[in-house]
Amino acid sequence: MSLLDRYNIQQRFNFLIFISIILASCFLIGFMYKLISNYINDYTSHYWREHTATFADSAIYSVILGSTSQSESVVHSFASDKNVLGATIYNSRGELLASYGAKSVCELNPPLRTEEPSYSDNRDSWCFYSPIYQESYLGYVELVISKAEYDLVMKKLLLGSILIILIFSLFFIVIVRRLSRLFTSTLMEMAMVLNKVSLGERGNRVHFSGSSEINNMRITLNDMLANIETTETELEKSVEERTSALKIALESSETANVYKAQIMSMVSHEMKTPLHAIGDICNYWLSVYRMILFSLKIEHYMQRH
Repeated sequence: MSLLDRYNIQQRFNFLIFISIILASCFLIGFMYKLISNYINDYTSHYWREHTATFADSAIYSVILGSTSQSESVVHSFASDKNVLGATIYNSRGELLASYGAKSVCELNPPLRTEEPSYSDNRDSWCFYSPIYQESYLGYVELVISKAEYDLVMKKLLLGSILIILIFSLFFIVIVRRLSRLFTSTLMEMAMVLNKVSLGERGNRVHFSGSSEINNMRITLNDMLANIETTETELEKSVEERTSALKIALESSETANVYKAQIMSMVSHEMKTPLHAIGDICNYWLSVYRMILFSLKIEHYMQRH
């Protein structure tokens, strides 16, 4: 006996619906989270690439002049954002002009002497690089951006998505259970009534109701049960009549056998009396014949001697 056999059809149906909704909800949450995460990641990286390019444009004159104080002023102005962990300016030889905050978390080597900005994606931060150009390559800048706010937004988004999917799933489960109860209760009542009919009980009818199709099913099934009971009653009546007729015929046959035996006994007795008389007469005349024959033989013997 399997585990599912311990539960009725309604419980198994509800369990199947619950598992299906849970799996669908997990898939939907994962899909939505991945989709929104990619979108926010692309949007955020695009925003900070533009910000890094602006940082590089702001550092052009300080790099041309080689002014450390002016470079530090530019670095501090761009590092004032709470999401910026570090800001750094390098000259064309890769020498540090000004720096603020963290810069050692970036593992990707920046692209030197290129017009295209780039970035690396670490576990807790992004590292954005943008070259500094003014008719020629002057150096590059680096921004280290924290992922704390991004992770917080994604956690809130994940929790909100789970809450929304959970509310939707509960609502869907309630609706499905309500609808499934109409279907499964109908099947359970039909199975119960048919089981009683198979045991020989009569007068059982289904009483479920619902849509026009379910009502038609109830009417049809009750009509079938009524026809079955009528047919069984007629068959039982016919069997009783045939049994009664056979019983009468059997009694008549037994009576006829008794009469037959009596007649045969009487006939046998009546026939025995004249037969015995005829036998006695035959025996008498046979004796007379023998005596006459014996007398003739004696007379013939006497004549010869």
